[in-house]
Amino acid sequence: MITTCICGGIGSGKSVVSRILLCMGFPVYDCDSRARQIIDTDPDIHRLLCEHIHPEAVIDGKVNRPRIAAVVFSDDRLLQQLNSITHTAVLNDLSHWLATCRATQAQHAFVETAIPFSSGLVKLVDTLWVVTAPQELRITRVMNRNGMTYEQVMARISAQDSEYAPLDSFASHATIVNDMCAPLLPQIHGLLTETPSDTPAL
Repeated sequence: MITTCICGGIGSGKSVVSRILLCMGFPVYDCDSRARQIIDTDPDIHRLLCEHIHPEAVIDGKVNRPRIAAVVFSDDRLLQQLNSITHTAVLNDLSHWLATCRATQAQHAFVETAIPFSSGLVKLVDTLWVVTAPQELRITRVMNRNGMTYEQVMARISAQDSEYAPLDSFASHATIVNDMCAPLLPQIHGLLTETPSDTPAL
C-alpha cells in the first residue's frame, strides 16, 4: 500500500484535493478533524490536558478551548506540551487507521495535514503531495472561509513558513497547483499513475 500525505499551507486547497480523492473512492485521513474528535472524547487526553496544560482545561467532561488557548499562546513551553499531547494521539490513531487500510487491501491511502514535519507524520508516509496556490489567493480563501482579517491570515502563513524547510531532504514529493487556473483532476490522475520513486521533485 502506498501512503501519501496531502499537505500545504493554510488556504492552499488541501481539502479540495482530499475531497476529490474521497469521491474517487480512496481512503483519506483528515488530521484536523480526527484531532478534534480525539481531544473531545478521549479521557486519557483529558487527563493529560488537566495535568500538563491547566487544571481547568476540561470542565465536566468538555474541553475548555478558550482556557487552553489563553494559556498556551502566552507560554511557548505549554504550547509545545499541547502539541506533543495532540500529535502523539493523532499519530497513534493514524497508525491504527493505516493498519486497517492495509487489512482491507487498500492500494493507496491518503493523509491530510498542514504540518507533516513538525508533527512527525512524515515518518509514516511514502510520499508527499504539496498543494500550492498564490499567496493572495490563499489569503482571500481563508478570510472568506474563517472570517479572519488579512493580518491574522498573514500571521498564520508566516508561522507556517518554516514547516516545509526540510522538504528537499524528503526523497519523494510532488506539487499540485491549486490556483483556480490549472485543472486539478489531470494533476491528481498523473500522480496516481506514478510510483513514489518516480514522483517528481519540486
